[in-house]
Amino acid sequence: MKQIVFEWKKAVGNRLLILFLLIAVFAAAILAGSTAERDETYFDLRKIEEDYAADPAAVRAYYEETLSPLAQDFELLFRAYARGEIAEEPRRSFPCTYSGDESRNDYDLLLTFFIRQNADRDWRREIEKVIETAEVNKEELLICYTNMDESTFAYRQQDLISRQYSAVLEESELGSQGYGWDQFFSFDAVNLFLFLSVLAGAIGVFCSDIGKPSLILRASKHGRGRTAAAKIAVLLLWSCLCVILTLFGVGIAVFLKCGALSDLSAPMASFYDYRLTPYPFSVLEYLLIFLGTKLLLACAVAVLCALICLLVRSVSLGFLASAALMAIRFSVFASAQTDALKYLNLCGIAFFGSMTDSFCCVNVFRHAVPILPATLAFLTLILLLCIAGVFLCFRSFRLANELKFHPLARLRIKWEQLASSGKKRMPKAHNHST
Repeated sequence: MKQIVFEWKKAVGNRLLILFLLIAVFAAAILAGSTAERDETYFDLRKIEEDYAADPAAVRAYYEETLSPLAQDFELLFRAYARGEIAEEPRRSFPCTYSGDESRNDYDLLLTFFIRQNADRDWRREIEKVIETAEVNKEELLICYTNMDESTFAYRQQDLISRQYSAVLEESELGSQGYGWDQFFSFDAVNLFLFLSVLAGAIGVFCSDIGKPSLILRASKHGRGRTAAAKIAVLLLWSCLCVILTLFGVGIAVFLKCGALSDLSAPMASFYDYRLTPYPFSVLEYLLIFLGTKLLLACAVAVLCALICLLVRSVSLGFLASAALMAIRFSVFASAQTDALKYLNLCGIAFFGSMTDSFCCVNVFRHAVPILPATLAFLTLILLLCIAGVFLCFRSFRLANELKFHPLARLRIKWEQLASSGKKRMPKAHNHST
């Protein structure tokens, strides 16, 4: 425990590392605030909801007796203008008691409010249609294909669609329209700042002892084994700190720009982009899973970067190799045609919203497995393998002088030979004659 505390103090005592993290957090927050959008209609509809909850008959009477006749008169005038019977184009003149802005008049707001009252019914019809299509597909697969049975992946995929969306119908009930949280979850640019901050942490934690101090650690009784365990623990803590601070900054920026966030108990299906999500999560449940996935992802990326740096024995080369690996994974994510290649990928997992806003599954020995548990299992496996690799590398290799134990060290040797190829020439001796 003392060694973990010592390594942690050494990491947070690195001013350059802390400065880099703060810059990443502020940059992510500023970018999130600049891309978020405030919807004034949301606040106007909340006022209507309060009035409707207090006296629904009065709100309906105001709409039907006052606003509807005005809308009909405007429609008659506009038709007359279209036929050329009147020369001046009519203008809409409705009261604006809820918003105080003519662009959001009471008629349009109340019309939107009454339409959204039927949102739960319309959403249920849409989900029922998805379930019905899946059941039809199951029957057609068994009828039209002789080699198809209930143990094939195609049949199990349709069965999984039916079961998941049936559970969503049973457990979810749409209320008012969700607001704000969808912009927080869909801010994918935060992944860049998270990757950079955890990569910097991996280099700062594991590459600070390269040189003569590594020989002292290797010679001590418990030097390299316990030091490796302490450094891994500190790196995991650093990665969690990066995720929490960055997401907290993004959340504050989105809240300040949007002005409010909807209730945490609202279902995720109440957001338009998540209407077809196969998971019956509330905003709070989705937030916890989102945070847990980001923590696992950041830890896996950080430990993977540390492993690469230890293998190549070079900070700059290790950082470039880690960045290149992330770029390759992103290209695979962007061009993948299957859910497995797209989301069982460190870069694909970072785009959490696109992974959960609609149905996705992977084929695991002909079983259809939902993408979310498959992703969590994949991340956990990668993290454990990288931790074992870092522990073995840091415990077994001498980081000071010997580079011949690993084949990747040749890359560094060639790099140093290229860098030192321009040798300084000795000055010519001058003969002074007397």
